[in-house]
Amino acid sequence: MALLESVRSASHALILILCLACLGLIVLRRSEQMSLVIQQPPSILTLDEATYFISSPSKVQNPSHLPHKGIPNNSFFGLSKVEYRFSKRASVSGPCTVIRVPNVQITPDDLIEIRRMLSQDDVWSNGFLQYLIFLPQTAHQTVQINTAAQQKLDTWGSQVLSAGNLGTLDLQQPGPYFCNAGQLHKVYRLYPDTAGAFMSATIQSPNDPYLYNSFNVSVFTEEHPLTLTIGVPSRLYFTPTQEKPLAGLRIAVKDTQDVQGIKTTGSSRAYARLYGPRDKSATGVQRLLDHGAIVIGKLKSTQFGESEWATADWVDYHAPWNPRADGYQTPSASSSGSGVAVAAYNWLDLSTGTDCSGSVRAPAAIHGLFAIRPSTDAIDNKGVIPFSKNFDTFGIFARNIETLTTTSSVLYNQHAEIPSCFKKPKRIVYLSEYWPVKDKASSSVFESVIGKLENAIGTKRTNLSLNKLWAETNPVGTAVSIDDYFRTTFVSASAPDQWNMLKSFHSEYNRIFGHYPTLNPQLQWKMWRPSWTGEGWFFYFISVYAGAPEVILPVGQTPYHSRVTKREEWLPVAIGLVGARGTDAAFTSFIKDTMKSANISQTVDVGRTIIMGIFRRYSPWIAMIKYTIQIARQHQIPQRD
Repeated sequence: MALLESVRSASHALILILCLACLGLIVLRRSEQMSLVIQQPPSILTLDEATYFISSPSKVQNPSHLPHKGIPNNSFFGLSKVEYRFSKRASVSGPCTVIRVPNVQITPDDLIEIRRMLSQDDVWSNGFLQYLIFLPQTAHQTVQINTAAQQKLDTWGSQVLSAGNLGTLDLQQPGPYFCNAGQLHKVYRLYPDTAGAFMSATIQSPNDPYLYNSFNVSVFTEEHPLTLTIGVPSRLYFTPTQEKPLAGLRIAVKDTQDVQGIKTTGSSRAYARLYGPRDKSATGVQRLLDHGAIVIGKLKSTQFGESEWATADWVDYHAPWNPRADGYQTPSASSSGSGVAVAAYNWLDLSTGTDCSGSVRAPAAIHGLFAIRPSTDAIDNKGVIPFSKNFDTFGIFARNIETLTTTSSVLYNQHAEIPSCFKKPKRIVYLSEYWPVKDKASSSVFESVIGKLENAIGTKRTNLSLNKLWAETNPVGTAVSIDDYFRTTFVSASAPDQWNMLKSFHSEYNRIFGHYPTLNPQLQWKMWRPSWTGEGWFFYFISVYAGAPEVILPVGQTPYHSRVTKREEWLPVAIGLVGARGTDAAFTSFIKDTMKSANISQTVDVGRTIIMGIFRRYSPWIAMIKYTIQIARQHQIPQRD
């Protein structure tokens, strides 16, 4: 068809699509946890009002000797996979920091800079200064701590356990550890899943970086009942390289996508009961792991990615809570947990999702996030519960365009040749069916951003009517409208795949348990309704039917009066940009560069509003003052002469 072919080959055009959304409030408050006595790792530690999980180190043979002033070489001290000898009298127990230093001579200024760098990690805290191990850059060196530096360490209450080389520097990463019973243990900071976004928490196997185990730790249930505990490793343990540019990137995976060692539930209790942990990760997940990403958990979705409404259609599990605006806005459907998690938690960097007819783009717009639905053939869907083999794609969510671009470059790298031949778009297609929007506040945001894009690209928008173009070109040789022609296209193309998946699941479940599984209402009844959201033509179908990438960009927010909080709240505003098929990584990179040159914000915040800084801090108070003034005016007593 001429229309679809024009989109597929539109290497010089952008299509702007409106995705206006707004969402609710979650106030994240650090709880004061009870300190627990360390008995035998793994265990729980509370330090500086933060809670940590202490892991167990693995051991190997051939321990190396570590000379240290005042500590005879008796006993051993475990560091990662290598044991080092220490004195039995040096049986220390407590939080510790391993520091790799650039200079042999340590000065007070060096210590201040080291502390500043360490403080940028959310897992590390000042409490880990109790014991220090300094690692020099090259073998057989000893770090010298001058008198002034030692005095600074004394004021910190720090004790140096080692200032020498450990023999195998590559085996020990800098960062926070816990020293106990002669060994160093990695620590994981624990956070409560207050937004209910996660289906399960995961932790990397100590012996296989591609294998994950369920992380069954619960420490927040007193303050947050029915809340999962998520553990995150220190970012200091990882150093991004050319081979592993995502090293240490914390990701969470939609629970329709497989992670090796973890169950995939599809948000179905029956599905979780029938199938065990997966023995292989989904292709997209594996590609992220290959480049250094760390999976910290699996995320809720609607059952098997269906278009369910929260919370009425969520039967087996409760829907996640949208953190934007008043806290009671919809989390959207399908990849809802993926959107909620990235919008709610700054300790999560990226989430994965699937997009068949909007399952990444809608949650991204509603939560005010950066996201991409890639080209249909950008990556295969092995290891993913299918919705439609014709339209399924493996997408991602992030709070900044830099993370989205970096991840896209490795996730969709089968098109690695594209950047050299990718040409700057020469047109911005402005579809008259959707633009301009009627809401004045939203229209102001959109027109400002579109104007900036025009200036940055060096072109003006091209006004185009899809209905008119369809009628004029008559691509299918009939007078039928575009709406009528595509009325049953999506359901006809996707229903057989859903039927086959569910048929196999039903049969196997009945064979094992003697009865059929219970499904959520959408799956049971939607096909018998007279009409449903999968029918007809919808602007989300442009990239779907063209097989082209679509990137969602949060571009601002607009106010509204919440019926929940009875005050002014703010809703995210987002647009979608559709590029040429097969240009996923290059298209995302182009958008990043264009946003920078156009001075469009390239990052969003977590919580109630997407805008960072002083506005976020004081906007609730400003809204409260404005509301108070409004009420006062309504009840103002007229003055008498």
